Amino acid sequence: YQLPSTCVAEDDGSLVNSGRWLQWHWAGGTPPGEAKRDTWIMAQLYLRLKELYTKEGGAFPDPIVKLNWPYADPGDPKAEERAQEINVRALAKVTET
Repeated sequence: YQLPSTCVAEDDGSLVNSGRWLQWHWAGGTPPGEAKRDTWIMAQLYLRLKELYTKEGGAFPDPIVKLNWPYADPGDPKAEERAQEINVRALAKVTET
């Protein structure tokens, strides 16, 4: 199978290197043809695997079936949501004292 995916210039997200610098970037253009973002591809794989494990079971389905997937659009998580998750998201309302 051939699965066309986008390149870094066609995606929102961050870049990091071994020099310890981090840079946020926005998509510079739209992907050509049927190209999809890596995160869209991974989300689709996860959702289809979850559906399969929910329907048919299997050895140790809990890590897949019970995975926390808190995105506004589960089939297409946005870069900002993923960055917030990596950098810690408040699970309850946090107030300063």
